[in-house]
Amino acid sequence: MTAVVYKDVYTRDELRDLGSKALASALDGALTVDVTQQDDAWGAVVHGPCPRCHHTFSAEYALTALVQDELDGHRRRGVTPNRMQVPVDITCVCKDDHPGHPKDVGGCGASFRVTRRVPIS
Repeated sequence: MTAVVYKDVYTRDELRDLGSKALASALDGALTVDVTQQDDAWGAVVHGPCPRCHHTFSAEYALTALVQDELDGHRRRGVTPNRMQVPVDITCVCKDDHPGHPKDVGGCGASFRVTRRVPIS
């Protein structure tokens, strides 16, 4: 099997394709994206295959500022949501070797977004 070369710049069509593949993987349960909340701290725990290189990885992402901005926008409109769409921007951080990757950078360079609908407490 040929190694997937590191790449971190994508065309709009390539980004759309990565997003579609990530969504399909999330819908079939292979890629899990769990949004967490502890007090005012929001985050996401991601585990599963990268839609580009197909290597499995796990990562945690902080989402507090993003979620707070969204909540503040709802409050300014006089709405208190009980559920919210939370976009999670994900970057492949697999441990597999990808030729051309920068020193101390893991993964194949793919970035994609998965949106989760989460309850607000």
